[in-house]
Amino acid sequence: MSRLRFCLLLAVICSCSHLGQTSDETIIIPVDKIKTTQAPDTTTEITTTSSSTTSTPAPNTTTPKTTTSTITPSTSTSTTTTPSSTTSTTTTPSSTTLEPTTTPAPTPAPGPVPPPGPVPPPKQGTWNYTDGNLTCIVTQFAAQLNVTYPKVVDSVTTLWSVILNVPSDAEVVAGNCTGDQWLTISWPSSNESIANNMTIVYHKNETTKNYGVKSFNISLAPDNFVNASSTGPIDLYHGPEWETPLATSYRCKVPTRLNMTSDATSTASQLTLLTLQEEAYRTTPGTGFSAARLPNKTKIYQIVVQILWFEKKNT
Repeated sequence: MSRLRFCLLLAVICSCSHLGQTSDETIIIPVDKIKTTQAPDTTTEITTTSSSTTSTPAPNTTTPKTTTSTITPSTSTSTTTTPSSTTSTTTTPSSTTLEPTTTPAPTPAPGPVPPPGPVPPPKQGTWNYTDGNLTCIVTQFAAQLNVTYPKVVDSVTTLWSVILNVPSDAEVVAGNCTGDQWLTISWPSSNESIANNMTIVYHKNETTKNYGVKSFNISLAPDNFVNASSTGPIDLYHGPEWETPLATSYRCKVPTRLNMTSDATSTASQLTLLTLQEEAYRTTPGTGFSAARLPNKTKIYQIVVQILWFEKKNT
């Protein structure tokens, strides 16, 4: 009997030891799926309070503690790629068109070359020659040449005239201050090996104490004369001219025309001098002119007659 009691007591104790005990249970809350936004996870923590009495078991009270976690949705950047366009090139086959053969028109015979236009009036230039510290010659004028020469075309010889101006920038290339004083001015031609030259020579008369022009000597390059019968330069000459007292200058306001002669009998020329003033045998420093002397009335009359005769001849 005692043994039975022991078994019952043991059973009661065992029953009491298990009384009031509960097992932890995890509650899972279902989460609905959202298409674009991910719902935050919710974790529920269950706290179990157990109380033990010897007689009546107390009910279990469970207070869930809710922890809310918010997950920031990530923002994704979409990149749109534009498909590259492909340009197709269509090659048109080249076609060759044969042009009809044409016969060129015959080249017309060249017509007569028109005569050159009028030559502008010459410009005044000033030239001087200095030896050491003394300028012995100063001359100033505008000069134009009218040259008549034989011209050969198709074995036919005719007389042809050409007008040439002496450039105002012609250079003094030589001179002399002793004895007969002279200076040479030069200007280029299209043929670089031959230049155009003009030399003015002055002579002093020790008895009358006057000086004057002894000669004009002009050499012109052959390229100035188209189809000339002579291939060499044309040389022109004019003898003594005006005189004026020493220590004075000679000045002429009217055009002065000088007839030039040549070794060639068929060549003639006239030299026209404008705004002429010159002085030689200077003894004073500087390059200015001394007091001017004008040609006398007889000389002016001769000049006017020459001009009228020349104009009548060419009309």
